[in-house]
Amino acid sequence: MFHKLPDDIFFEKLQESKPLLYIYMYECWVCDQEEEFEFARSQSILTGSFTNPEAAKKMLKQDSPDFSSTDEDFEKSIKMIEDKIEDIPVGKKKKRKLIKKPVA
Repeated sequence: MFHKLPDDIFFEKLQESKPLLYIYMYECWVCDQEEEFEFARSQSILTGSFTNPEAAKKMLKQDSPDFSSTDEDFEKSIKMIEDKIEDIPVGKKKKRKLIKKPVA
């Protein structure tokens, strides 16, 4: 928040008084750090791709590898899911009891 780090005195006081707000703000800070890291990484890959395009392709390939499966593997996985669904017991729906409030 306003370029303050988690070890700032502001956050120490906040942690004592409002711990949930502190956790929320900390998680937002971590998310911002991850976004900055990802931006810097993509910029470095772009810059490096001018001198070594093969290495840049390798680094991008690591982020999203290609996975392939055969139709037989797909059918086996669908069959496993269907078997698991059949094993789940089906219960009766419970009706809620209507609570009447006394009229004042």
